[in-house]
Amino acid sequence: MREIAGTIILMIIAVIVSVWIIIDQGQYIRQQDQAIRELQARVKDLKFYISMIEQEAKDKGADQKPKIMTVPYVVNGERYVPMTLEEAAIYSEQGLASWYGFESGYVTATGETFDPEGISAAHKYLPLPMYVRVTNLENKKSIIVRVNDRGPFIPGRIIDLSAGAAKKLGFYHRGLARVLVEVIKPNGKG
Repeated sequence: MREIAGTIILMIIAVIVSVWIIIDQGQYIRQQDQAIRELQARVKDLKFYISMIEQEAKDKGADQKPKIMTVPYVVNGERYVPMTLEEAAIYSEQGLASWYGFESGYVTATGETFDPEGISAAHKYLPLPMYVRVTNLENKKSIIVRVNDRGPFIPGRIIDLSAGAAKKLGFYHRGLARVLVEVIKPNGKG
């Protein structure tokens, strides 16, 4: 009788271990699927970034370099001094992002017409224009945006994204999100 009970217990343990291994493999596969989706999203972002650069080059002509704005400016009596290109090349910061989108049609600091559903951003100190990767630290969604405006001028916020960018990052309805902002270097790394 003890031998049968021992055998049954061993069989139950074997079944439990087998089920645990199957569940563990399923979680591993889900993690791999998530990693693949994140890589696909990064590739899509880079393709979008490359197409924006190519369009800018076409718009400006092949022999013209884009004008980079690093001129100090004043807002509400406070003077802001943008980073140099060298400082911007190593810029990376975590902080609070907000979004703006009710200013449709107004002219940005670079002279472009603001499109709230576009993928753009405002930053107080980066040279303009500049491309940055913005990662929502709460859901790990990440996109590349073109910084073409100045702001946000509310204490505690590091970047103001267009409504379209906030939607892609998943914080449009909340209004604010903790983010990581990293400059994209010309070789596509950032």
